[in-house]
Amino acid sequence: MMMQTAEPVAAQQAAPVLQHWKLAADLTHAGAAAVQGVAGPITGVYDNCLLVAGGANFPDGMPWLGGKKVYQQRVYIYAIQKNAELLLERTGLLPEPLAYAAVCSTADGIVVAGGESAKGLSKACWLLSLSATGQLQTTALPDLPVATTNAAACTDDRYVYVGGGETAAGTTAAMYRLDLQAPAAGWKSWIALPQPLSHFVLLHRKQQGKHILFAAAGRYKQSNGLSAFSSKLYSMDVTSKAWTSLADMPVALSAGTAVVTKDGLMLFGGDTGETFYQVEALIQSIAQTKDAAQAAKLNEQKIALQSQHPGFHQQVYQYHVDSKRWKEAGRLPYATPVTTIAVPWKQWVFIPSGEVKAGVRSPYIISVKLH
Repeated sequence: MMMQTAEPVAAQQAAPVLQHWKLAADLTHAGAAAVQGVAGPITGVYDNCLLVAGGANFPDGMPWLGGKKVYQQRVYIYAIQKNAELLLERTGLLPEPLAYAAVCSTADGIVVAGGESAKGLSKACWLLSLSATGQLQTTALPDLPVATTNAAACTDDRYVYVGGGETAAGTTAAMYRLDLQAPAAGWKSWIALPQPLSHFVLLHRKQQGKHILFAAAGRYKQSNGLSAFSSKLYSMDVTSKAWTSLADMPVALSAGTAVVTKDGLMLFGGDTGETFYQVEALIQSIAQTKDAAQAAKLNEQKIALQSQHPGFHQQVYQYHVDSKRWKEAGRLPYATPVTTIAVPWKQWVFIPSGEVKAGVRSPYIISVKLH
């Protein structure tokens, strides 16, 4: 694989480019005892409707206190109105519970690839759309070659690209693409990512008539079994089939959200890993010790860290494709949701639900207008 490298450029301060932050809606439905959000939702825009579906949460208590992760099946369908106001039109159900899939919006519907449920990792793929009467329609697409969760997806309108994620063998750099004009031909292997990554963002941007893919942030397992977070930004012209290393992000991040803008890319916070690293190291130490008292002590430290989680990085960063520089573009005014997907619609961006602290899900859909 050819690899080109650009010199990293330090982040620079810029004037805010985001306006009208608001909590546009929450995940509620008739008969719900309480509003509760999800991590890893399936979300996208189709026919001027925002769909938020599936995901996972802990309805019976935090995982470090014995709470069980529950994979959800419910679908929320919101009509997008003037000024990006959201009106819940109806709810429904996915064919089965699912979370942490690779997802992207296309003209034909929302592509859902892989993910996981209580049954384990999935390689199933669907296309979600709406009928003329607004009812949810689910169309089966060819399976991914390998069951994969926490991957990322994007489309150039002809092809859907899915890359990275976690398989039974570990974090992967593999990429595949599906021809939307001939989906029955199945997923074909594509140029692998420069490194194995999960919990990263994969975006498509048309520049000077060329189709460019961007891969940013994420994390991967090291040989010692512990994770490392990435500050890398890569791009690929799909005709050249070669990844280029661009300016590093100002900070390594995982599980953040991002969209394409008229100037480049915008990334809405993420996990910097401070608490994640400590908890992961403690979990490894607990598994390795044979001293029951020591294991109990380490578990208490882990629970304290998780229960006092400070939340996630709130800084918004913008990458300009012309200057090849990262700039600060403001801060999220709310608790930063991670492990979700930022969904663009006209000049607006929706960030539905997601995790805001360890084990804690946001019930809200955040919206913001790009200046």
